[in-house]
Amino acid sequence: MGGHGSLHAGHTGSRPGPRFPGVTPAIGTRRGRVALLLGCAQHAFFPDVNLATARVLANNGFEVVAPKGQGCCGSLFVHEGEREHGKDLARKSIDVFEATGADFVAINAAGCGSAMKEYGELLREDPNYAERAAAFGRKVRDVSEILAESGLAGTLHPLKLRVAYHDACHLAHASASDRSRGHSSRPSPG
Repeated sequence: MGGHGSLHAGHTGSRPGPRFPGVTPAIGTRRGRVALLLGCAQHAFFPDVNLATARVLANNGFEVVAPKGQGCCGSLFVHEGEREHGKDLARKSIDVFEATGADFVAINAAGCGSAMKEYGELLREDPNYAERAAAFGRKVRDVSEILAESGLAGTLHPLKLRVAYHDACHLAHASASDRSRGHSSRPSPG
């Protein structure tokens, strides 16, 4: 698969990385339970983003679960035209994430999110997964969408800097999300 095969080959998906907890408890009143996709590329190259994502969600009242057995979501394969392999990975992802009982599947890599939201379309002809895949896709949310939908509940601290936010192209276009806009552009206190 193009230049991406090594990413999947190097991520066994057998367990979250050694620095990543299986469960990050909600801080304060629990508002929900989310299962976090660690992602094959994100987990390999930007593990601190996953840790920060779990902290932000936990600080906003969400219990965060990093399910064991997760691996590549298949987005790289689907985007590159290797749909059959992408379908196999989608089925595995559905099985692993459904078992968590989470309210949402939290994504912090927009390419993964756009593909996972479309699992219903990808598996529409699979009699064993079509309905499950459609329901699963409705539970997939970018972390910015979760926070925009639920509102911020954590303690905000002043930041003495100017910040610009740019929606990831997949989030803004492929996922057709406009829910991330609004909360991200509000200034922090101070």
